[in-house]
Amino acid sequence: MHRNRYSRKGFTLIELLVVIAIIAILIGLLLPAVQKVREAANRSKCTNNLKQLGVALHAYHDANDALPRTMHDGVYATNSQGWSWIAQTLPYFEQDNIHRLANPGSGTLAAPMNSTVSGAVLLTYVIKTLKCPSDVSPDLGASVANGFTGAAVTSYKGVTGSNWQWGQDPLPPNGTLIITNPGGTGDGLNLGNGTFDRYMKLVTGTNTAENVVRFASITDGLSNTLVVGESSNRISQHTGYWGHFNHTTGTCALPLNYKQTNGQPWTIGDWGNNYSFHSYHTGGANFCMGDGSVRFVRDSVDINAYRAAATIAGGETLTLD
Repeated sequence: MHRNRYSRKGFTLIELLVVIAIIAILIGLLLPAVQKVREAANRSKCTNNLKQLGVALHAYHDANDALPRTMHDGVYATNSQGWSWIAQTLPYFEQDNIHRLANPGSGTLAAPMNSTVSGAVLLTYVIKTLKCPSDVSPDLGASVANGFTGAAVTSYKGVTGSNWQWGQDPLPPNGTLIITNPGGTGDGLNLGNGTFDRYMKLVTGTNTAENVVRFASITDGLSNTLVVGESSNRISQHTGYWGHFNHTTGTCALPLNYKQTNGQPWTIGDWGNNYSFHSYHTGGANFCMGDGSVRFVRDSVDINAYRAAATIAGGETLTLD
């Protein structure tokens, strides 16, 4: 039997183009699905990180009868002893080794008291629990304020409350806390009406005023109060080194994922407009509540409800949904 001398040996150009077009269409259909699955996994990991921080805060409170206090020594550079609430909490989410090296409250951020580790090593100690996988900023901050460029960043900051203004630096000698209307005037940077602020404990000078927050102080209810939320060093250079008081708090006076009127983020150094909360999750950000649970708060949340949830004793009803 003779073979057909005209038998086909491959695709024609038109057939090949059709196959390529079909493959391209399939990839176009599958890519969004893959991205959605990846984002779902990232959001779940971020939720788990915040849950670990929530459990750590409860463990710290059980051991110390108060929540960890940010220590503000009035120094913003690397020679500061102003350790953050995160630094105080390290042993309670399996970071006791770095806590011992840092020795918060004794050594400075750049030169901890423990001589077995240099300040440079400590500043670049990346802690995975503190980084949301959707956060596109480098693990070592490309832009971090106060001389901390290249320091290990955090994606999570403590909620200072609903008010936002500054100008009480340093704190008046009488230690009077300024509580204002949501979003109104008053010092929400240093003296917030939320769970954390930058003047919770001063460690130098003659001023020894302290703002100690206990769970009993959160009269709005632990499940009704935002305690820790997301942020990113790519958006705000004051979301930076996890150990420093100036890099680990934010206000809910500013809207979630706050942007300019043209839809673009504020410049990375515009701390008056971005010392707040923002996320790379689609449509909103994760927040840890006072009871340790985690809620996803949408960008569309009513600003007054958002601010109310940030206070610890405003007497408001939670209406984030």
